[in-house]
Amino acid sequence: MEQTIALEPTPKKALSWVFFGVFFSAQFALRKGNDMKIEHTIMDLAQQVGNLLEAETDTTDMECLIKKNRTITIQLHDKTFDCTLEHDISFRNLKSDGSAVNEANIYLLPEEVPLFKKVLQQYPIALPTEFEQSIDSNPNIVCLRLTAEEPPENFAARLAAALRQID
Repeated sequence: MEQTIALEPTPKKALSWVFFGVFFSAQFALRKGNDMKIEHTIMDLAQQVGNLLEAETDTTDMECLIKKNRTITIQLHDKTFDCTLEHDISFRNLKSDGSAVNEANIYLLPEEVPLFKKVLQQYPIALPTEFEQSIDSNPNIVCLRLTAEEPPENFAARLAAALRQID
């Protein structure tokens, strides 16, 4: 005797699939909405950071690159050279608490380093615990590399204050 099994969903299973579909759609929309919110926030922060540093910004996916030029005069024996250097400043990996990984390569004359570092340390917003600095130098130009995990606007404001002191 042959028996036929019906493969029609029972009302309970059909309802489960409907709930799953609604849940999946809501999760997808929520994730997409959060991605759009982060992207929008990065663009807003990029504009704010650019204004603080008086510089141009370029945002890509989840990173902001800031282009800040500085012209310095190098005295070498009896000759003078004007050099325009581009500081490399960026932030990435924006977190929900507003912090991000901020990085900067700032080019200074050797005699500017002490004042620049002093302004960074004495800025009203304290340096974060996640802060690193290193120096690469030659006799005429020093590259101060800074890395900090903090809100990008704090990093930019501190950096802008230090740059104003040496300009």
